[in-house]
Amino acid sequence: MLTLGINTASNTNTVCLFDGKKVIGEVSWSGKNKESEKLLPSIAKLLQKSRRRMENIKRIVVVRGHGSFSAVRTGVTVANVLSYALGCDLYSIDTATMWATRSPDKNATAVIHAGRGDVLIKGRVTPASSIKSKGHFFGDVTDEEFVYFQHNWIPEKKLRSFGDGLLKIPKSKLKKTKIVEPFYLFPPNITKKKPV
Repeated sequence: MLTLGINTASNTNTVCLFDGKKVIGEVSWSGKNKESEKLLPSIAKLLQKSRRRMENIKRIVVVRGHGSFSAVRTGVTVANVLSYALGCDLYSIDTATMWATRSPDKNATAVIHAGRGDVLIKGRVTPASSIKSKGHFFGDVTDEEFVYFQHNWIPEKKLRSFGDGLLKIPKSKLKKTKIVEPFYLFPPNITKKKPV
């Protein structure tokens, strides 16, 4: 079953295609708030390189967050629209699950930027500066947070690819849905309710 994977919840955005147990292709790019400009062209490029057509996609898996507000919404919206237009199954995973599948070292700990110097580690949001563990780390952090992990950091090039990580996710961890809603660790800090 041809599956399209979409991740716009990280600093490195990726789309991938896989069929059964094999990754057919991946396209990655640096996020930098360019998701709305690059996501659909990257999907088109991936399909062209793999000699597949949009109509061949039977399932979509999207990373629903947490991550950058606009980036996550872009990826989720494209997944929702494509799933509806193609009539294919739609699944979602959260960012922590996505990162957890990418490390070949079962003892390494995923660390994910959670805003304002905080990171998500082992299911808890905590200041990056408070992490004292001597284990190995991997994931997606800012340059300021990285200084606390740099001596024990596993670089992304030594991790499984996004597509290979998706292949490792047990079906029980994939959430099948008609519409994916973005997931945020904290409510977006944009529009405040006016007093009534």
